[in-house]
Amino acid sequence: MQIDGNEYWVLTNLEPPFSQLDERGRPTGYTVELVEGILNYAGVDQMVLAAPWERILKEARVKPNVFVFALARTPERESQYHWITPITANVYGIYGRAAENKFRVLSDVSEFGSVAVLKGDFREAILRAADIDVKTYPTWLDAVDALVEKQVDGLFFSDFGLVLFCRRLQKACSDLKRLYTYELVTTYLVMSKLDSSGSEVKHFQDAAKAFKATSDYQSIVDKWLTIYQQDQVGPMHEANGVVNLWSKK
Repeated sequence: MQIDGNEYWVLTNLEPPFSQLDERGRPTGYTVELVEGILNYAGVDQMVLAAPWERILKEARVKPNVFVFALARTPERESQYHWITPITANVYGIYGRAAENKFRVLSDVSEFGSVAVLKGDFREAILRAADIDVKTYPTWLDAVDALVEKQVDGLFFSDFGLVLFCRRLQKACSDLKRLYTYELVTTYLVMSKLDSSGSEVKHFQDAAKAFKATSDYQSIVDKWLTIYQQDQVGPMHEANGVVNLWSKK
């Protein structure tokens, strides 16, 4: 689909349960339907493609008109993308054995041991900048399994994610706890900066805001939160256009 002669690409990294492949091999999930709804509302009917983060971020750097989701908004990335709309919010931290002491600052983790993370994820760069021994894995399932099987000492993840993936692994994680709290991180639908105009970006930002006020948006939220609740995925709730990955107070 083209708008004013522009052709768009829409890329995501598969992060179950919010984005995963269906039985036909096509991306599906809450974030996929949300982004499709926003872009359709904005006049773009384009297939969502799945790829590893490393390739996605490279494409967004060198090509115009690339949409990416759900990308964590960090200070290092602030000037690299156009931030269209928030999607999810979660609290991240370092997890390890319950017997370990909690850390006051991230640099203290460097004396802890090796920490697992998804290859290409924003948390990998954070760990490396803090001179922490990083072990990267192709999927979060592999990273969580490495911690459970004591192949690494820690994991840079979230309460929600740990519960979800321990359940998928069918392994007990009761001896794991958050040893260091990093911060609240919000993921976004973003647009690449190359050759994009201010009016074009505003068009998509306005479309996202307007779409989130429609009954179609609420239907997507209700549908997927019901599915996730039935699947006992973990605590979450929607507020102000963002799915928060913790229990509603």
